[in-house]
Amino acid sequence: MFTCWLLGLLSSFIPRYHRNAALSYVDGTKLITSFQLKDNLDAITDLKNDLFKIGKCCSSNLLLLNPGKTKLVIFGSRQMRAKLQFHSLPFMGKDIDLTDTA
Repeated sequence: MFTCWLLGLLSSFIPRYHRNAALSYVDGTKLITSFQLKDNLDAITDLKNDLFKIGKCCSSNLLLLNPGKTKLVIFGSRQMRAKLQFHSLPFMGKDIDLTDTA
Protein backbone atom coordinates (compact mmCIF):
# COMPACT_ATOMS: atom_id res chain seq x y z
CA MET A 1 0.00 0.00 0.00
CA PHE A 2 2.77 2.45 0.95
CA THR A 3 4.68 1.65 -2.26
CA CYS A 4 1.62 2.36 -4.42
CA TRP A 5 1.00 5.64 -2.57
CA LEU A 6 4.66 6.66 -2.86
CA LEU A 7 4.81 5.91 -6.59
CA GLY A 8 1.67 7.97 -7.15
CA LEU A 9 3.17 10.77 -5.09
CA LEU A 10 6.49 10.70 -6.95
CA SER A 11 4.87 10.60 -10.37
CA SER A 12 2.80 13.67 -9.47
CA PHE A 13 5.86 15.92 -9.23
CA ILE A 14 8.36 14.28 -11.60
CA PRO A 15 6.81 14.95 -15.02
CA ARG A 16 7.05 12.32 -17.75
CA TYR A 17 9.10 14.60 -20.00
CA HIS A 18 11.65 15.05 -17.23
CA ARG A 19 15.09 13.42 -17.46
CA ASN A 20 14.66 11.44 -14.21
CA ALA A 21 12.32 8.53 -13.42
CA ALA A 22 11.25 7.24 -10.02
CA LEU A 23 10.99 3.48 -9.50
CA SER A 24 9.96 1.77 -6.28
CA TYR A 25 9.88 -1.75 -4.88
CA VAL A 26 8.83 -2.67 -1.32
CA ASP A 27 10.77 -0.21 0.88
CA GLY A 28 13.30 1.04 -1.69
CA THR A 29 12.87 3.86 -4.15
CA LYS A 30 15.26 4.62 -6.98
CA LEU A 31 15.67 7.85 -8.87
CA ILE A 32 17.14 6.92 -12.24
CA THR A 33 18.56 9.20 -14.89
CA SER A 34 20.46 8.90 -18.13
CA PHE A 35 22.77 11.57 -19.52
CA GLN A 36 25.64 12.18 -21.87
CA LEU A 37 28.97 13.12 -20.32
CA LYS A 38 28.74 16.68 -21.64
CA ASP A 39 25.45 17.08 -19.71
CA ASN A 40 26.69 15.74 -16.37
CA LEU A 41 26.34 19.05 -14.49
CA ASP A 42 22.76 19.48 -15.72
CA ALA A 43 21.99 15.89 -14.71
CA ILE A 44 23.32 16.35 -11.18
CA THR A 45 21.34 19.60 -10.83
CA ASP A 46 18.18 17.75 -11.88
CA LEU A 47 18.91 14.99 -9.35
CA LYS A 48 19.48 17.56 -6.58
CA ASN A 49 16.20 19.26 -7.40
CA ASP A 50 14.24 16.00 -7.47
CA LEU A 51 15.81 14.77 -4.22
CA PHE A 52 14.87 18.09 -2.61
CA LYS A 53 11.27 17.65 -3.81
CA ILE A 54 11.16 14.07 -2.52
CA GLY A 55 12.54 15.17 0.86
CA LYS A 56 10.09 18.06 1.13
CA CYS A 57 7.15 15.87 0.15
CA CYS A 58 8.10 13.10 2.60
CA SER A 59 8.67 15.62 5.38
CA SER A 60 5.29 17.26 4.87
CA ASN A 61 3.66 13.79 5.01
CA LEU A 62 5.57 12.82 8.19
CA LEU A 63 7.70 10.22 6.38
CA LEU A 64 11.31 9.62 7.34
CA LEU A 65 14.15 9.49 4.81
CA ASN A 66 17.53 8.02 5.68
CA PRO A 67 20.36 9.80 3.81
CA GLY A 68 22.76 7.25 5.35
CA LYS A 69 21.18 4.57 3.13
CA THR A 70 21.18 6.74 0.02
CA LYS A 71 23.63 5.78 -2.73
CA LEU A 72 24.87 7.60 -5.81
CA VAL A 73 25.89 5.12 -8.50
CA ILE A 74 27.06 6.09 -11.98
CA PHE A 75 27.26 3.30 -14.55
CA GLY A 76 29.85 3.80 -17.26
CA SER A 77 33.43 3.10 -18.15
CA ARG A 78 36.21 3.97 -15.72
CA GLN A 79 37.47 6.59 -18.20
CA MET A 80 34.02 8.22 -18.46
CA ARG A 81 33.56 8.27 -14.70
CA ALA A 82 36.96 9.95 -14.29
CA LYS A 83 35.72 12.84 -16.47
CA LEU A 84 32.66 13.60 -14.31
CA GLN A 85 32.60 17.09 -12.86
CA PHE A 86 31.06 15.95 -9.56
CA HIS A 87 31.88 13.23 -7.03
CA SER A 88 29.11 13.66 -4.49
CA LEU A 89 25.53 14.86 -4.17
CA PRO A 90 24.22 16.93 -1.24
CA PHE A 91 21.09 15.44 0.34
CA MET A 92 19.48 16.45 3.66
CA GLY A 93 22.65 18.06 5.00
CA LYS A 94 24.92 15.16 4.05
CA ASP A 95 27.12 14.53 1.03
CA ILE A 96 26.27 11.30 -0.76
CA ASP A 97 29.56 10.12 -2.25
CA LEU A 98 29.83 8.36 -5.59
CA THR A 99 30.08 4.61 -5.04
CA ASP A 100 30.77 1.55 -7.22
CA THR A 101 28.12 -0.68 -5.61
CA ALA A 102 24.41 -0.31 -4.96
